[in-house]
Amino acid sequence: MIYFLLLISFLLHITFFIVLKNYKMRLNDYLESESEKRQHVKEVEDLLAVYLLEIKDENDKLLSAINHSDEVKSEDNEPIKTTEVVNKKNNTNKQTNSKLYQAEVRNEPAEYTPPSVDDVQDTVEQSITGKVYTLYDQGESVESIARKLDCGKTEIELMLKFHRKNS
Repeated sequence: MIYFLLLISFLLHITFFIVLKNYKMRLNDYLESESEKRQHVKEVEDLLAVYLLEIKDENDKLLSAINHSDEVKSEDNEPIKTTEVVNKKNNTNKQTNSKLYQAEVRNEPAEYTPPSVDDVQDTVEQSITGKVYTLYDQGESVESIARKLDCGKTEIELMLKFHRKNS
């Protein structure tokens, strides 16, 4: 009888150790997947942070370019502020509007001249994202695509990475 109880105890211990090992493996798999998720999230955050810094740099360049072009030179080489140019346009619009109003008050037909519309052909351009995908499919490297499209290397990498995830 003692041998039988010892055998049952031995089998229960073995079963317990197998179950314990199973749970340990599951826990390790879970922890491993969690660390992979954290690493993936960190990579995406870093990519977006770099992309944001590039956008800020481009915005700073744009603002400095706007500030430099804020002063427009007139024919006399005297700098004029763009607000003065806008004010001059507004004054001419006000004069035209007042003439139309006076003609309406006197019940005279106003001389209406429609705004000039230039016959401009519409052009269809491929978006930058489309150009990136096309060049990448043609076997171009990220650096050469960035040079050709005058974009940042990380911006191109980010577009390609998002495209891979969505496909």
